[in-house]
Amino acid sequence: MRVIATAEQFLTSPELAQAKKDVPVPELGPGMVIPVWGMTPRERSAWEDKQSQLSEAKRAKHKLQVRERILVECCRNDDGVQLFTADQIEQLGKRRGDVIERLVNVALDLSGFSEQDIDKLAKNSDAAPED
Repeated sequence: MRVIATAEQFLTSPELAQAKKDVPVPELGPGMVIPVWGMTPRERSAWEDKQSQLSEAKRAKHKLQVRERILVECCRNDDGVQLFTADQIEQLGKRRGDVIERLVNVALDLSGFSEQDIDKLAKNSDAAPED
């Protein structure tokens, strides 16, 4: 049986609200988690646009920090306030790779990114105009 959803159902369903998942970080202690939020379509578009509008020097640096930058965007407390700031990107880049990958993989999944999206973003940022 096929049932077509209404706009009202789509726009008000709690199941379609912004995705969030508590990612266990047992390395910090029992029960410790980092809430990871998926980007909304608008947040994702703004994030991608910002990445593609960088100068050549900034593009090169950002490519090396893409995981950390995704975590700054997606790791938030239960009220939606970012846990990390752009000033902490260097520090995030010095943390354990397996833990960072665990968080990043959830962020990418909840935000709807595919490997092709990441590749496309990298290619587009190669062609971005300089500031």
